[in-house]
Amino acid sequence: MATLKKVKCLYCGKLIDRENEQFIKVKNRYAHFSCYESKYKEEQKEKEERKKLTDLIKELYAPDKPNWDLITAQIKKYKGEGMTYMGMYYTLTFFFVIEKNDIRKGKGVGIIPYKYEAARKYYERSNNIYTKAAKAQDIKVKQTENIITITQTKPKKKLIDFNY
Repeated sequence: MATLKKVKCLYCGKLIDRENEQFIKVKNRYAHFSCYESKYKEEQKEKEERKKLTDLIKELYAPDKPNWDLITAQIKKYKGEGMTYMGMYYTLTFFFVIEKNDIRKGKGVGIIPYKYEAARKYYERSNNIYTKAAKAQDIKVKQTENIITITQTKPKKKLIDFNY
């Protein structure tokens, strides 16, 4: 029986003992099964977020077609600057839907770096309001039962005195 040599994981860089550990072959490299799963889930989440962002851009520009060459270059640049796809999505939603600004065709999404922080603060405030309201609804009030009995008594009539 030939011994399999140890290989390095594509994602975490640790050695994989191919005889004793679960692994998966990625092209001509190897990865731990758990590393591959987590990386795959992360990539799928990022694809969904990017799809959501592009759908919003299509919706904002409708019925015109957006300039995808410009927009994808801007998105790639902002992603490299540390902005997330969902951050860009919420920034565009904040600027064009909530603040009701008009999107100019051919301009792309260049407003994102200028309104990113304002949108983040807006959503933080609104989330705090909603979470406080949600917590207020979860308050449990213990109600005690107080029994009050009411007895009827005849009203005392004043007698009329005819002696003047």
